[in-house]
Amino acid sequence: MTNVVGIQSARTETDLFPEGATGRRAFSPRRMADEALRLFDVGRLAGDLRVYRDGAYRADDERLREFALDVLGDDFTPRRFADFAATLSMMAPALPDVPDPRLVVFDNCTVDATTGVQLVHSPEHRATVALPVAFDARAKCPNIVEFIGDVLDEAFHARAWEVVGHCMSSWNSLRAFAWLVGLPGQGKSTFADLIRALVGGENVAAVQPHQLADSPFAGAALVGKLVNLAPDVSAADLRSVSFLKSTTGDDLVTVERKFSQPVAAKIFAKHVFASNTLPTFSDVSGAISARVKVLEFERQTSRPDDPHLRGRLTTPDELSGLAVQGLRALYELRQRGSFTENDHTRRALASFRSSTNTIAAFVDECCTTGPDLKVRRSDLWRAFTEWADEGRKGARTSKTAFFATLRADHAVTETKVRGEFYMSRISLVCAPGSVAS
Repeated sequence: MTNVVGIQSARTETDLFPEGATGRRAFSPRRMADEALRLFDVGRLAGDLRVYRDGAYRADDERLREFALDVLGDDFTPRRFADFAATLSMMAPALPDVPDPRLVVFDNCTVDATTGVQLVHSPEHRATVALPVAFDARAKCPNIVEFIGDVLDEAFHARAWEVVGHCMSSWNSLRAFAWLVGLPGQGKSTFADLIRALVGGENVAAVQPHQLADSPFAGAALVGKLVNLAPDVSAADLRSVSFLKSTTGDDLVTVERKFSQPVAAKIFAKHVFASNTLPTFSDVSGAISARVKVLEFERQTSRPDDPHLRGRLTTPDELSGLAVQGLRALYELRQRGSFTENDHTRRALASFRSSTNTIAAFVDECCTTGPDLKVRRSDLWRAFTEWADEGRKGARTSKTAFFATLRADHAVTETKVRGEFYMSRISLVCAPGSVAS
């Protein structure tokens, strides 16, 4: 299809709806939909209509409403518009849940992130998201580079660029999400604002992690978005993490929508959460701590009261430079298949893991591991349940899950000695039941 708005105009009601025998014109949603498809590139994403404009299929009810007003004139009614839109939705071709993960659409061109080649905008790319930034391969962002150096230890600089790059495309194979940790005035909110400015507000959702757990409709807000940005996450316990886990990869999930039928969709929005302190997850299996990428904002910015800081960081030139930095980091992420790690990032992960993975925390606090250790299975389970009851609310899990996690995450094995079961490669510290093999 070719977008010919401005070259051809919509046919009028007289042309589309000939008079019948009674002299009245019969309204036909099907004819209106055919005309819309003649004039526009229209697609359907998770039941919602999208109109192609400037490189991407976008939610554009206003353009469709203007079309309906042009066609119907004085006979326009909300009911007729709804009938037309419903018919058009049935006729419009489906767009992919996940647009081409190689492509990043900018205001002035489309870039293949795997090669760096610039492409002319085309509806054939079937893109459903576009960044509101002009791409310039020569652009720099000196103010943003200075800001990153101001608020983050050098050990986290590469990860900061990787988080930015990860948010720029629909590629979502790393099963990872970002958590920004730091006190007020240490730059995490400004960093989140940079991501929002780069990818564009229309491509950002703002769903809190506890909403993903508690609300059946929260997932609908993530469909078709590049980023889920929640900058002020509560430190309250988060009891369920199943939906968070299912939306940090390529899983097909069922999305509940108010007043509509549920739809199955792949969500490619990258979660970026921020909080003053680490929250408490009920993540006994360690699945969340295996996916989180922590950025520690531990430095007080040198310009905490600068009212113009955000403005200087989000000029068109700075954002173009940020896009170049992000694309470079995205390319390296794809080549490596993982985020960079160093001693600082591993310590940050250990801190997060201790607060979220209760079994890992128990092992860290109450056990030691090694090839020549073993402990009675019953003593280990008793120690965990007593530890969990001493103020670790929500830490209890089933015996089966407890020992399965130990085997999977800590290379613990089970042996039977004279009719009694022992767990090998682990022992309790300062507790009865530990023996040397």
